[in-house]
Amino acid sequence: MRQMILIGVAVLALAGTSVFAYQRITRVEPGEFVRDAGRTHIADDVTGTGYTSDPPTSGPHWSSVARWGVHQEPVPNETQIHNLEHGGVIMQYSCADCPEIVVELEGLANSCDVKLITAPRPDMEHLIAVTAWNRILTLDAMDREQIVEFINAYADKGPERFPSESASWNRCNVS
Repeated sequence: MRQMILIGVAVLALAGTSVFAYQRITRVEPGEFVRDAGRTHIADDVTGTGYTSDPPTSGPHWSSVARWGVHQEPVPNETQIHNLEHGGVIMQYSCADCPEIVVELEGLANSCDVKLITAPRPDMEHLIAVTAWNRILTLDAMDREQIVEFINAYADKGPERFPSESASWNRCNVS
């Protein structure tokens, strides 16, 4: 009887491990992976080059970071990359007449308890781009669910980890 119980426990453990491994292998990460363009710091009067996406998700950047939250003006590539390096997520939009989208993105930036920036990015190919270190989500229409999923997947995951200011500052728990 003892041997049957041990065999049963072993079979259950193997089955559980197999299901967990299958879920990890087949899980689809939000957004797309972007090849790493490095983490070189450059002088504040130099413009970075060699970015592998627009907006960039890594690459040469200045030593300064942008303040977290809503920006009314575009954030320079060289600054936003440093925010991404610190585990931030940046939501950018390219539209001259889309106040409802701007209001929704700014609302997310103000209600999500994560390192998050919202800013305009004129002349971007897509209506919305959400970036994290080596990850990008591009959208041609507002999709709050996808954006929140992306934020939750990558907030605080940059190569330079700075502890969040509170234990709860790592999720976007909005509906």
